[in-house]
Amino acid sequence: MNDNESHNWLDQRAYQTMIENGFEPEFSPSVWEQVKRIQARGGIQTDASVRDMRNLLWSSIDNETSRDLDQVEWAERLPNGHIRVLVGIADVDAEV
Repeated sequence: MNDNESHNWLDQRAYQTMIENGFEPEFSPSVWEQVKRIQARGGIQTDASVRDMRNLLWSSIDNETSRDLDQVEWAERLPNGHIRVLVGIADVDAEV
């Protein structure tokens, strides 16, 4: 299995797991309307310290009963053998 096939398999498995655990992996029309309103006013305003890291393969550190998935983690092995762990916590009030 090459990297592309592996990533596709993982995407499919994640999608199915979300459904099996009661999540809705597709955004509703009302969510897309909210996104359009945010985009129309120039997007979410953040400070310079905020970085877009959506390209990383994050996993949730929430427990099985959590329904919000607002904490995630990602880890990588560095060339010197150390492991770097990143923890992401959603800024849930950014648009409130």
